[in-house]
Amino acid sequence: MGNKDIKLTKMHVEAEVKSGLSILDQIRHENVIAKNILSDFVQLDISKFDVDWADYFQQKFIEIDQIVDLLRHEMITMLITKHKPASYIEPWGTPFRIEMLKQNVLEVKDEFNLLKNQFEEYLVQANLPGMT
Repeated sequence: MGNKDIKLTKMHVEAEVKSGLSILDQIRHENVIAKNILSDFVQLDISKFDVDWADYFQQKFIEIDQIVDLLRHEMITMLITKHKPASYIEPWGTPFRIEMLKQNVLEVKDEFNLLKNQFEEYLVQANLPGMT
């Protein structure tokens, strides 16, 4: 692998990581909105059934936060690593890690969108304003 290939790889790493971080930031932002709506909801006089659902959604939103934080940490670590000398980068690492991180980001995005839709449906059934 020549110097030109290493530079292209580093540029590719940076572009992929920045794209992933942008998606994670959007998920984080929407998750905060959902948690704020949930917080407002639980302050109402609600039934035990609603409390159980609120607890379910709260746990799921916390899980999303944790996954997003872990992925962000991994991606930021990749950005830091890409500035190390080429000999520092593990041969299995960059292309494989980039692909795995892209898949993980897309999976958490899909998971969050499903959760968000489920939460929206619940709010509609409870006759409460939603996230839109």
